[in-house]
Amino acid sequence: MADSRIPDDVLDAVYQFVRRHKAEWLSKKTGTPAGTIWNKANPHDTSHHKPTLSDVLVWSQIAGDYSIVQSLCRALGGVFVALHTRQELPPLAIAAHEIMDELKERGIEFRIVRAPLDKRFLVYILGRGVPPPNNNTLRWCTRQIKVDPMAAAIAESLGDGNALTITGVRQGESAIRDRRIEMSCGKDGAECGQGWYQQVLPESKGLRGRIATLAPLLHWRVCHIWEWLRHWAPQAKYGGWPTEIIADAYGGNEAEEINARTGCVGCPLAQKEKALESIVAVRRWAYLIPLQELKPLYRWLREPAQRLRKSGIERLKDGSIGKNPQRMRVTTGRSAAATTCFTGH
Repeated sequence: MADSRIPDDVLDAVYQFVRRHKAEWLSKKTGTPAGTIWNKANPHDTSHHKPTLSDVLVWSQIAGDYSIVQSLCRALGGVFVALHTRQELPPLAIAAHEIMDELKERGIEFRIVRAPLDKRFLVYILGRGVPPPNNNTLRWCTRQIKVDPMAAAIAESLGDGNALTITGVRQGESAIRDRRIEMSCGKDGAECGQGWYQQVLPESKGLRGRIATLAPLLHWRVCHIWEWLRHWAPQAKYGGWPTEIIADAYGGNEAEEINARTGCVGCPLAQKEKALESIVAVRRWAYLIPLQELKPLYRWLREPAQRLRKSGIERLKDGSIGKNPQRMRVTTGRSAAATTCFTGH
């Protein structure tokens, strides 16, 4: 449905835009003059159809004109939220800032969200002494530095309304994710092949009951992703987005075979550091080679020899007993100094 917040003049402009380009497109397909198709209906009669956002997106893509989409973004007063984990690979961080500069020039509002300082990746490890995350027992990074900050930002911006979250989830990224997608295929009236759509769940508590999710790239292959980033998105008629740096950083023409999609420096969850290996192989990014020492360092920090066992009962601020007694934490500079004072070694 068309959003009630869109001014009538913008809606009318969208309607005329959709009709005009739809007529031109049908003319190319059928050979009928565009003027004949255009004049079949009263061009000033909009009572039988109000354009939906789907209309705008589909026909602007066919026409190769995204200016009306940008106008809608400004009219809706929507805010693009960019999450920075502070662990991004440098080429990705640079590309993100360039895209945000483009948004700013086009009058589209955005904001940058980060996790609170005490919850950030290196602060949590080196300051609090929590071991680096792993896939088996303690995967805390995704929730803490990505999911929670974004959820808080959406809740703050949402007010009393609902929101649509668009994600880049694809089939083929991992076996676990594929099984989850298969289990929800057709959920909420979605049709197979349309992209993964999950409607708002009104019975759910909190923010989850107010957010719908759409994954329009669900059926894209790796080759489609890199073709779009390298050749199509940078073209003016498709938005002129500075995305070549992303494709080049991930291996240029070899990106499809490498299939590197890790975004964090030295990701402890990845079995192999494909992305960083591809980046440092490019002369422009060769100065980043020392970052390859981080992943072995994170693995070393998880070993018992580098950790202290927290013995005894831990009392929290409210007087209750903390969970998981006898747990081990990373030996940081502060904890090592405390141990030296206590043991005399």
